[in-house]
Amino acid sequence: MAKNSRVNSRDVKLHYLYNKAVFGQGHTNELDEEIRHRQKVDRIFSQFNVQEKEKITIDFKCLKDSVNSFKSICKEWSDYSLKYVRTMAIACETISSEDIKNAFISLC
Repeated sequence: MAKNSRVNSRDVKLHYLYNKAVFGQGHTNELDEEIRHRQKVDRIFSQFNVQEKEKITIDFKCLKDSVNSFKSICKEWSDYSLKYVRTMAIACETISSEDIKNAFISLC
């Protein structure tokens, strides 16, 4: 594989669906749905006001509870959603998993 043709692992599905649609092997519905999903996940996490940090102390219980809350409340978990695990870990440093769960309830 050429060096410049690498695709971020979070974007493999998007590239696959795009190529499928462009070359007539698939429906744009699948591509549209993937884009809609990404926009929704981005919108949800754009509401989290966390400051990016170089080093974080991970509260694994809070993080696990937060991921499970997102999965059960928002029902939008995917490979793409994984990019926001760090955001949840940073949020766990300042607020409780219950507060994060309540945020998902209001955002989803």
